[in-house]
Amino acid sequence: MSEAVGSDNKHPADELAEIRLKLREWKDREDELRLLLVDMPEAEREGKRYIATVNEESRSKLNVPALEEEFGDLSRFYTSTHFTTVRTKRKKK
Repeated sequence: MSEAVGSDNKHPADELAEIRLKLREWKDREDELRLLLVDMPEAEREGKRYIATVNEESRSKLNVPALEEEFGDLSRFYTSTHFTTVRTKRKKK
């Protein structure tokens, strides 16, 4: 595949790695903003264009090791999902 694929004539591997880096940076900023909003009084969570709402939720999940200890082999109850991943890593200079 040629270098001309993607924006700014970047190779897709380079562009994908750069996008993932930017997403990590955005995720870090998202986490910071989320903490600020959680700590804010409800009346202060309204911006010019958006209102942030904070809800507390609970989730339950099964403790598979404990189930296997109690009931033995559970493999007949497992399902599999197949997917394709694409990973990038910085090249050594």
